[in-house]
Amino acid sequence: MSRFIGLVEVVMVVWVLRKLGKIQEHANSVSSIKLGLWWKVSLGFITPIILGYQMYKLFELNLLKQFDTEMVTMKVMRMPLFYTVAGS
Repeated sequence: MSRFIGLVEVVMVVWVLRKLGKIQEHANSVSSIKLGLWWKVSLGFITPIILGYQMYKLFELNLLKQFDTEMVTMKVMRMPLFYTVAGS
């Protein structure tokens, strides 16, 4: 559930409200580390793609668990380690 909330927050701030520039200006004014284009690209594209992919894979896994097939075992074995370490 937390990945879904994070994905919605990022999409709302970056794509719907278009507030990323104001947040960047504020962060640059109060920090000695200046945020540049890489930060906008990371929050605008990379983060939503990663969160969306993780959400999709967890949805797929939960759907397969409902039917308790042999595919569940195969899917779990192929999952990257960070899924099991990061939790739900």
